[in-house]
Amino acid sequence: LVSGLIFGVSPLVSGLLAPFWATMAGRFGVKRIIIFSLSAYALTLSANALVTSVVQLLALRLLIGVLGSVGVMSTALASTLAPPEESGEAIGLMQATALASGIAAPVFGGVIVDTVGLRPSFILAGVLSLLACVAMAIGYRDDSRAERAVQRRERASARTYFRLPLFLSLALLVFFARFIDGTFGPQLP
Repeated sequence: LVSGLIFGVSPLVSGLLAPFWATMAGRFGVKRIIIFSLSAYALTLSANALVTSVVQLLALRLLIGVLGSVGVMSTALASTLAPPEESGEAIGLMQATALASGIAAPVFGGVIVDTVGLRPSFILAGVLSLLACVAMAIGYRDDSRAERAVQRRERASARTYFRLPLFLSLALLVFFARFIDGTFGPQLP
């Protein structure tokens, strides 16, 4: 019960607060909200290395859900990167990326924890999330949608999306964020 609560609280709260974060993204921009979410995720995830009780772990997992959802915001961003008639395909690719990371995460998480230990794994995951945050801050310009509208072309295939540096970066960001989150499942109570 406790293990299920610990791993379920973050996605539950994140899902419930998705409309709030979507409103914030509309007000302040998707880029700012993703950077905030990734920064909060990196700090909160790293703080897991300091946990000494189940209650503290539950509180941090709750905080991850409250402080924004990288998955929700990345899906919103993917929908704005693609032309309107192709937004469904872009969102589908983001979801497929997220699912793939959820499948691979427990296996690789076990290897990482066995190699460096549980507490250092949280620090490593936080650092990787912070790197994703920096990549987002440097690599994404809010004016890219206007430029894309001028450069419309025929319907793109999935391969075409993955050739776009920002889309590939976003797909990798979603993959690793979900991957990192899923790696600790088999190791924690």
